[in-house]
Amino acid sequence: MNVLIEKQVIDNLVKKVDELHAGIVNKKDEPASDWIDGPTVMKILGVSKRTLQMLKSNGLIEYSAVSRKLHFFSKRSVEKLLNRNVHKPFNL
Repeated sequence: MNVLIEKQVIDNLVKKVDELHAGIVNKKDEPASDWIDGPTVMKILGVSKRTLQMLKSNGLIEYSAVSRKLHFFSKRSVEKLLNRNVHKPFNL
């Protein structure tokens, strides 16, 4: 059984594979950041801006204040916060 595929379709497919490969290679070369921005932390934790502020004020999460309005949060600190509040199921 023979299947005919237009050369342009194959060229587009090869181009997309090359782009994906380049993206993967570039991401491996970039160092992983240990810091994440506020909106990302709020999304991860499912909290509001005010709750994130309370976590900072109470010393429950590490952050770096780049400017008055721009803060970055330690990924390790976010993970620690989540791990401190794990509730184990009763059947374990």
